[in-house]
Amino acid sequence: MKIILLWQGLIEIGLSFLAALFIFFISFKFFSLLTKNIDENREINNNNVAISIVVSTFILGIMFMVRSAIGSSMDTLSTIMNTQQVEVSQVLFSLLRILLFFLLSSVFAFIILWFTLKAFMILTTNIDEWKEIKQNNVSISIIMGTLLLSSTLLLSSPLATLLDGMVPPPLLIIGEIQKAQPIFNTAVILKGAIQLCITLAGIILTFFLSFTAFKLSTKKIDDTSELKADNTAIAVLLSSFILGIMLMMQSVIGPADQTLHFALNANKQVVAAVFFAILRIFAFFIGTAIFAFILLQLAMRLFMLIFSKIDEIAAIKKNNLAVSIIIAVLIISIALIFQHGISSILGTWVASPQVGSGIL
Repeated sequence: MKIILLWQGLIEIGLSFLAALFIFFISFKFFSLLTKNIDENREINNNNVAISIVVSTFILGIMFMVRSAIGSSMDTLSTIMNTQQVEVSQVLFSLLRILLFFLLSSVFAFIILWFTLKAFMILTTNIDEWKEIKQNNVSISIIMGTLLLSSTLLLSSPLATLLDGMVPPPLLIIGEIQKAQPIFNTAVILKGAIQLCITLAGIILTFFLSFTAFKLSTKKIDDTSELKADNTAIAVLLSSFILGIMLMMQSVIGPADQTLHFALNANKQVVAAVFFAILRIFAFFIGTAIFAFILLQLAMRLFMLIFSKIDEIAAIKKNNLAVSIIIAVLIISIALIFQHGISSILGTWVASPQVGSGIL
């Protein structure tokens, strides 16, 4: 048994446990402050499932984003623990760095998800979400919860990049030479900030396209009216489309990261290279969203054709949850299977690197 690894694991578990409790408590309190028209504690005590779903998915989304952003800080602890001459001050500094990562990532995650939620409400002008949630409209809460969780799939990576450049690594000892890293890595921060802004815009655009296209494909159903009437079947179906498209959009992250990295590494005209890289990434998002919707629509239509004895749209309009769950599972499964293929196709459109004296 490696004692160092054992101690490292125990330290990580202890820090993670304390941080998780702290983040959960703070997230709940801040969420309550931002929703002053709703008393979350009273609504939950009155068995308001809708508010419970929104709050829970919001906190869960923050936890997912925090988890993805703390990898490098934990690696630093491993480096310190495996150094031949380990000092207590180094370990303490590393622990403080990890806690700082937890704090920064949770704050950024909260702001990002809240902004995403507000953007969603601006786009859905025909629905007063908080009024519906207060009336225990579970269907609306399912849509909001799906948006929050699916957004974390795309936002976790750029947030991790942004935070990697903001928090300095601890002091490293190489032989008898102490080597400290710069306090901030401006290039990494810039890369993460650009990725974050592009991804946020891509999520909002994707949601708008998804919602609009879904309405066009289900003309026999007035989605807004059904959601207001708490039709959970239509909520599950719409949520599966949003989640499925977001899962496919996750394929954009790798090619987008490469495109931006090559632009920041360009040997000349860095500003122009970054501008065209941003346009290319937006094209990735739009093209993938359209392709994903067509693919998911095709899968759903084929399903309906095979099971012709069931009028799925009519059943969903009658709030047949069983039918919507089957279709939802099909949609999400198709999205998961096609992720890698979409990523490969997008990779062919990544511009070749021109490594030089760019920002990175």
